[in-house]
Amino acid sequence: MSKAILVIDMPACCDYCQLSAIAHDSDLYEEGECYCIARLESVDSVPEGSKPEWCPLRELPEKRTDIELDSMQDYERAQAEGYNFCVDKFLG
Repeated sequence: MSKAILVIDMPACCDYCQLSAIAHDSDLYEEGECYCIARLESVDSVPEGSKPEWCPLRELPEKRTDIELDSMQDYERAQAEGYNFCVDKFLG
């Protein structure tokens, strides 16, 4: 299966996640139960203000800095600039 990237603001916890939802008329969850849309797992047992280990969201990698680029060999600099280009594309 091919992969996709969805860029959203990284929430500090499930309480503020755009991928969490409250169940309404569902066969899987009790009405009012909070669950993760990405994993279809309940987050009601997750302590308030935290994220479970199974959370599918990952931090976007940081771009390489100019200081790092200056200390690199030509081929390393080309790889790092390509890496930074990809990060820029993710961010739109």
